[in-house]
Amino acid sequence: MRDTIPSVCADVAACLTQQEWQRIDEASSKNDMLLMQGNERSFTSVFSWSGLNEVLTFRNLDFPRCKLIKNGRALEPAKYLKVRSDALGERVRGISVEKIASQLESGVTLVIENLDDLWPAVRGVKIALESRLGEKVGATLFVGTGQSAGFTTHWDDGDVLVYQIQGQKRWQLHEPSVISPMKDIHGTLPPPTTPPVWDRIIAPGDVLYLPRGWWHTPIPINEPCMHISFGFRRRTAMDFFRWLSPYVAESPVWRQNLTRDKLPPVESQLEALRSALKQLLDEPNLLDRYLESMGDGVPTPQPLLVFDGAGVHCAYRDKHVAKTE
Repeated sequence: MRDTIPSVCADVAACLTQQEWQRIDEASSKNDMLLMQGNERSFTSVFSWSGLNEVLTFRNLDFPRCKLIKNGRALEPAKYLKVRSDALGERVRGISVEKIASQLESGVTLVIENLDDLWPAVRGVKIALESRLGEKVGATLFVGTGQSAGFTTHWDDGDVLVYQIQGQKRWQLHEPSVISPMKDIHGTLPPPTTPPVWDRIIAPGDVLYLPRGWWHTPIPINEPCMHISFGFRRRTAMDFFRWLSPYVAESPVWRQNLTRDKLPPVESQLEALRSALKQLLDEPNLLDRYLESMGDGVPTPQPLLVFDGAGVHCAYRDKHVAKTE
């Protein structure tokens, strides 16, 4: 039996209007940031302070999924973890809500990764985003108080949609230092020393879009605040090139030893390589084959056990995903 079970919030278009999606597409094409003010919009149906307390209390979190950050560095886990004994006397490590509260008061930032695995409504938004973007999406929660920045000025190796859930937060932005940077190549870029090109406070219901490479410094403004960053990495020509490598190696000329002789043998070998690569790139539907191999960004549906009069079978939570066996 191939049942589906609707996931919470999966049909809300990720809480964004069609006009806002058009603005995101336009900003993305220009590699430009974008703020979409929420006005009367609220994300508390997606996540809230009560949701945070439930996650901290009942989800048995541990480092590194749950961590505290200050000035760009992770605190020692011992500062917010505890070891307790369960009913059978087994030692179990987990977070200490009391220690986390104390650290938050001192100005650190609480980070919980893969929040979508912990909260159905967040998973629903993630799925809606993946369906719209055609890319895998991850959800990371950030909670802060005081006025200290948990993170120093940095850039991410992927695009980000910041959903401001509770409280206000100040964001300072700098344009990318290089066009379309990649962490494995540009990971040591020094942070900018010029004034930010954008310095504003975002409020609950706002959504901030940051393309890959935009330097940003999120700063609490002396009030409790919480946002979820939905991050996604768009596939690049470099990803295509890596996928292409095994097909390139099918040609004998690419498996030959490189000659160390002087010209003309070197030129002859380079010409053979050039010709073989061009022949491969000229194959019809090559890019379509690559995109198909990467999938459409729709996640594997979440399986659930369903018990009925006939026994037990597997159903799938995410209603827009069809899975067959």
